[in-house]
Amino acid sequence: MDTRTSKTILLVEDEILIAMAETKQLEKEGYRIIHSLSGEKAIDLVCVKGTHVDLILMDINLGEGLDGTETAQEILKYREIPILFLSSHIEKDIVEKTESITNYGYVVKNSSITVLDASIKMAFKLFDAYISIQSQRMDMESANEEMRVINDHLVQSENQLIKSEASVRNKLKAILEPEGDITSLELSDIIDSQNIQSLMEDFHQLTGILGAILDIKGNILVAAGWQDICTKFHRCNPVTAKYCKESDTMLTNGVEEGTFKLYKCKNNMWDMVTPLVINNYHVGNIFIGQFIFDDEEPDIELFRTQARRYGFDEDEYLATLARVPRFSRKTANTGMAFYSKVAKMISELSYSSIKLSRTLNEWKNAEGKIRNLLNEKELILKEVHHRIKNNLGVINALLSMQSDNQENPDVRNILLDAASRVESMRVLYDKLYTSGNFQKANLRDYLSLLIREVLNIFPKKCPINLIVDIEDAILDAKLISVIGIIVNELVTNSIKYAFTGRAEGTIKLESFNTGSGVDIIYKDDGVGIPESVDFGNSTGFGMQLIRMLVEEVAGTIRIDREGGTKFSLSFTT
Repeated sequence: MDTRTSKTILLVEDEILIAMAETKQLEKEGYRIIHSLSGEKAIDLVCVKGTHVDLILMDINLGEGLDGTETAQEILKYREIPILFLSSHIEKDIVEKTESITNYGYVVKNSSITVLDASIKMAFKLFDAYISIQSQRMDMESANEEMRVINDHLVQSENQLIKSEASVRNKLKAILEPEGDITSLELSDIIDSQNIQSLMEDFHQLTGILGAILDIKGNILVAAGWQDICTKFHRCNPVTAKYCKESDTMLTNGVEEGTFKLYKCKNNMWDMVTPLVINNYHVGNIFIGQFIFDDEEPDIELFRTQARRYGFDEDEYLATLARVPRFSRKTANTGMAFYSKVAKMISELSYSSIKLSRTLNEWKNAEGKIRNLLNEKELILKEVHHRIKNNLGVINALLSMQSDNQENPDVRNILLDAASRVESMRVLYDKLYTSGNFQKANLRDYLSLLIREVLNIFPKKCPINLIVDIEDAILDAKLISVIGIIVNELVTNSIKYAFTGRAEGTIKLESFNTGSGVDIIYKDDGVGIPESVDFGNSTGFGMQLIRMLVEEVAGTIRIDREGGTKFSLSFTT
């Protein structure tokens, strides 16, 4: 049975035009598409907001910020989900890098929708097989673990009796001697678990806030007020128990001492964590967890699906979900602030700090490595821009030659439109490459060259006088690219429609720095755009493209039809 209509795909693509085309194709195949322009937004949708997604279609090059491989790694820390990479890169090292992250496939951009749809179907099949194999393996491991626990129970009981308060204090005394090595101890050797257990139980009785202390391996040392949904379900099933341990260890990385972090565990319960750091060494974490914020409603269908997937009694599982405590965000933050102070008190058992000279030396080494990496990045970027510029030039030439061979004027115009759009990008890459700054470019240099290149591409119905008055403005490359495409569309429209039956025409392009951004005035003295045509109702691709691009960068555009056609654009930088 074809289940595509029930599948939701998150498309992570920073190029809006490409994303629009891919979305349209996939929706025709019956998929529901959610689009994200960046890796950071994708992580927010999947990991923070918990948006339901069945598969992620991930571009590799996402512009500024995280790239596709980094985004995939972050998402997979939070959720087990199939990720299919979609990219124009075919280099061996890039493909191998994606394979080291996930094995659900790699599709080259511009492949047919048939190939892409087949790859998506295969990714779903691989993911279902993976879940099935994991469940079977966990069942076997659980059976073996039960036998091992029984055999080890007496030994563990004996070891627990040996660990007394005097033994712990003797170990602490040895560590607090000069040159002592705290990394040789487990957290259980350092803290007084009994007294902390009593403290956490009293705090739970007073506030209803549940807490626990785990070492960096995920071993539970102290726990007070844990919920049935965790103790009777999540930590009893081998698959969900694995998610618990991964959440307790992987999702807690990167939290600074004295701060705390809110996160949703892999079993979709809210947790907060603050680190235990002794002598700059991360030895464990303090948690409050298994709660729901009182300003949100749990996704019942999500938990119902979990019950079915892992073989839980559905009614009992949902009943335990209903008993999970609900806190206000203020209450949760206050409780976590208290435990941060507890963590600081425990951390004061540290015997010394790392010497400043060692820290400075590490910074110096790190600075040298960063400098080398930055130099390598600049060389790579320079080569990439050079290749892109050349490839765009080839594409432009092919489109122009193909246009010359077309007898149908509509087809010829379509090919020339495409060539001019490619040319706008080629000119920008040329400016970035020659300037050596791959993030910004000069608007005057770019537009002055672009408008002349576009005029050279199209056959003109009459001589055109060109007036260009553009102020110097160093702008972000993305904004300049948007402005270039818009100007390209306006120029091509003027050439094709404005001067019909005229002996000559005039095009004027001006720009002004406003302090907070840049204003652009484009005007021709042609026949003018009909009153019935505007950005809201036009069915032409060019007008729709201009409107979408202006909205993408939060700009404004206005049409004035007196004495020809005048477009006034304003952008904030």
